[in-house]
Amino acid sequence: MADRLEPRRRKTLTVAKLRQRFLGLFLPLPACVLAPVTHAYTLDTCADYHCDIIIPVTLDDREKQQIRQLFSDVGNPAEERDRIAQAIGLFERLVGPKNGTNDDLGKNPPDAPYSPLGGQLDCISESTNSTTYLKQLETAGLLRWHSVDERAVRHRWLFAVHWTAVISDRGGMQYAVDSWYGDNGDPAIVLLLEAWYRGEER
Repeated sequence: MADRLEPRRRKTLTVAKLRQRFLGLFLPLPACVLAPVTHAYTLDTCADYHCDIIIPVTLDDREKQQIRQLFSDVGNPAEERDRIAQAIGLFERLVGPKNGTNDDLGKNPPDAPYSPLGGQLDCISESTNSTTYLKQLETAGLLRWHSVDERAVRHRWLFAVHWTAVISDRGGMQYAVDSWYGDNGDPAIVLLLEAWYRGEER
């Protein structure tokens, strides 16, 4: 027969010992609380035609605060759409120097400087980046009156294909957020998606 295992002796905890243990749990907290916390985030951004080149770009707290500031005093859906247009331009100005798209020209100009690493964006890349930026605004809780939809495409002629980012208001009305027409950093064009399908943004 195996030897019987004796139960371990229980330790008696006095009030003083309990107080010591309780305080010990919180003594390390000041160092943790005072330690700098980084809230930077990384965006996968298109950096050339057709989004063949994808470059991760990190924005730090200071850059994020610039974006948040745009939405600090929005009072209605129309104002929010105006700030969304501005925010897309601000995202481009912050991202451009980091992914090489800061010299991106509006539309697809034939005289755009060629770079083997990209830098000039077509509507595929513009709409993809804008959707990425819009989703970040949504995730950050900055959009009170709108939600982000999937991109939209229109076909006017055989080769005239154009893409845009899309948002919806609370009533389900959809709006195009088109950043392709301006140079890097310009505000996006925001208009009713139905009007965009008719080419009224041009």
